[in-house]
Amino acid sequence: CPATWDGWQCFDTAEAGSVVEAQCPPYIYGEAARPDASQKSRKMCGDTAWVRRPGTTSEWTDYSGCTMVQQTEQLGMT
Repeated sequence: CPATWDGWQCFDTAEAGSVVEAQCPPYIYGEAARPDASQKSRKMCGDTAWVRRPGTTSEWTDYSGCTMVQQTEQLGMT
C-alpha cells in the first residue's frame, strides 16, 4: 500500500496483508488530557490497497485505541 494521509495523520508504505500502528496524534484531544504512549491507531493494508470503510470508497483507520477512557477513569470522572 502506498504512503497515505487519512485526514489526521500520515502512514508510510506498507506490505500487503500487514497492519501498521502509529501513535495517536495529540491534537485530536484538543485541550483534554493526552493519552499514554501505548495507545495506537491502526491501519490495515489489504491485498492491493488500504482497507476501506464498508460501503464507501474511503480508506479506514482504526482509532478505537485512541480513546480517553483510561484518563477519564484516572480522574474519577466515570
